[in-house]
Amino acid sequence: MNMLDITFIDPFEDQKYKGFFGRFRRSSKFFRTYLRNPFWIIFGIFIVVFAMTVVVSYVAKSQAFEFVSSIISDIFRGNGIIGSDNTISVVNLFLNNLRAACVSFILGFVPFLYLPTVSVLGNAIIAGLMVGYIGVGLNYDLLHSLLYVLAAIIPHGIFEIPALLLACAMGYATCTQLNKQIFRKRTKWPFDTMMGEMGWYIVLKIIPLLIIAACVETWLTPMLMRYVRF
Repeated sequence: MNMLDITFIDPFEDQKYKGFFGRFRRSSKFFRTYLRNPFWIIFGIFIVVFAMTVVVSYVAKSQAFEFVSSIISDIFRGNGIIGSDNTISVVNLFLNNLRAACVSFILGFVPFLYLPTVSVLGNAIIAGLMVGYIGVGLNYDLLHSLLYVLAAIIPHGIFEIPALLLACAMGYATCTQLNKQIFRKRTKWPFDTMMGEMGWYIVLKIIPLLIIAACVETWLTPMLMRYVRF
């Protein structure tokens, strides 16, 4: 029998998945079914690369300072996230992060290559390089540079990083689904069902997380950083 011709059972036929609150239950089931394993793979890659980059960036902190400075100039100022008066635009920050999340997801439509991991590597490397950047900018040692970066990242990062990693996990899961269909292997859900749930997952989980992260990074993080000195 052709695996692609198998009739799938509707995973959401139960009444608890109907209506407004049922949609959130659907998203939770979708995470457990399709995103949990890819998410932990992506998260593991992020932590390992971040830790390695922290060490490298402090050893070569002058180069890290120059690289991060160029990123701040090209990305943050170029996209209107940081204005001429050094204030942060919450709207542009949110749109930039949403764009990054969507790109990470869309990269998963290229089969076999698992390109969303490239986005994970980029985010982890930039976060790690910030340690060397702070080391030069504030003349801190490695420990104090790391603590400063964590203090700067954690308030908004607890919302932003999971959102971006979930988007990468969605791309990873999409790539896996396409690979299985190309080789005619059985999948848990049909492709169109999975795509529909991913669309709702972006709306219900990722976008709210990015909105909260942008608000915190714009208004709360700068206020906290005025009091963080070692």
